[in-house]
Amino acid sequence: MAERQRPFGSQALPFSTPLSVSARLTTRPKEMAKMMPIEALSRMLENGKVSDAAGSVRDHYPVVRIVSPDTGASWILSELSPHNRDLAYGLYDPSIGPTSLGWVSIAELTAARSPRGVLLDLDRRFRPDGRMSWYTEKAKQRTGRIPSVPT
Repeated sequence: MAERQRPFGSQALPFSTPLSVSARLTTRPKEMAKMMPIEALSRMLENGKVSDAAGSVRDHYPVVRIVSPDTGASWILSELSPHNRDLAYGLYDPSIGPTSLGWVSIAELTAARSPRGVLLDLDRRFRPDGRMSWYTEKAKQRTGRIPSVPT
């Protein structure tokens, strides 16, 4: 897996239309818990601390999958930045185009709506089948889509 950039600025992953560029630098735990359980956020923060301490990419298992129920777009997220807990690292699948790895604002995901006005949702059935590199490779093999079922 290639070395990734540190989360200096909030360069959110794209959604069907650009999200607010005024993402908050900090997000209160209550706001984040609307999208993800506190236990998942804690695991993601621990993963972020491991990557930060190592100073290099760590190929973590994804912790959560966020989906847009009406567009098919999804994010699988593996870690939170220990320096800015509003930033999560993961793989984005727009459902119509190539996937991309990068940082996304939790505040923006929490507030985001699809073009039809539907809020994003946590895929509570998601259980990771492999590490982030596995999902990235599978997405490349499947014309840019994150696999939703094991292959």
